[in-house]
Amino acid sequence: MANRNRNRNRKRKNKELEDKKIKSSKEIKSNKNKEKKLTKATKEVVKTPKEKEAKKENNTPIKEKKKDNIVSKLLTGSFIVLFALPSVYYFTKIAPTHTAQIDKLTNENKVIKKEFETKLSNALKTQKEIEEKKFNDKLKEEIQKSEKLNKELLTKETKITELNKQLKANSTNKQGIEEELKKASQKNEKLKIELLATQTKVTELQEIIKKEAKKKYELQKQIIFLVTKGKELEDKFKALKASTLKQ
Repeated sequence: MANRNRNRNRKRKNKELEDKKIKSSKEIKSNKNKEKKLTKATKEVVKTPKEKEAKKENNTPIKEKKKDNIVSKLLTGSFIVLFALPSVYYFTKIAPTHTAQIDKLTNENKVIKKEFETKLSNALKTQKEIEEKKFNDKLKEEIQKSEKLNKELLTKETKITELNKQLKANSTNKQGIEEELKKASQKNEKLKIELLATQTKVTELQEIIKKEAKKKYELQKQIIFLVTKGKELEDKFKALKASTLKQ
């Protein structure tokens, strides 16, 4: 904000100096034009009576010649008093002052302009340095981001390579597993057949066992019967023996 106000004041001051310079230049130019016009008019005024006097010299009386001389002198004196003296005063007193003021304003304007150009150059240099720093920082940030992305990309590519290896290995394993599964299925079928045969044998054995158990049961019954009969016979034999001994 302060820099903006200083720049605004500097511009206003430069404009005032330029306006003063233009005004002084216009005044000098106007005075020079007035001087030229006055000089031209004076020459015409002075020259005209002389020409008339030369033309009418032979025909003009002596009194008229004297009158013309007086008029010419009066006109010349009037010109000197009214125009020549002010012009001399202006060019000896006023014009140098105006010229000095113009030179002073010009020098001040040059100093201000140089100061402004220096500050502008410094400001542009500072701005350029700031922009370069921002650009360098942005470039550094982008480089770091790029390096980070490259690392991530490399990591992902490595991971993809590993996954491809695993997939290839898994494919190989899958083929091996499928072959093993096929073999196992074939073995399972064989086992099913063997199991069925075994179950059949078991059933047959169970039937045989049942038959043997039945035979054993019948045999046990016979053994029990024989034991019972044997005991009865033994008892009868003992009774018979006892009765025989008593006799």
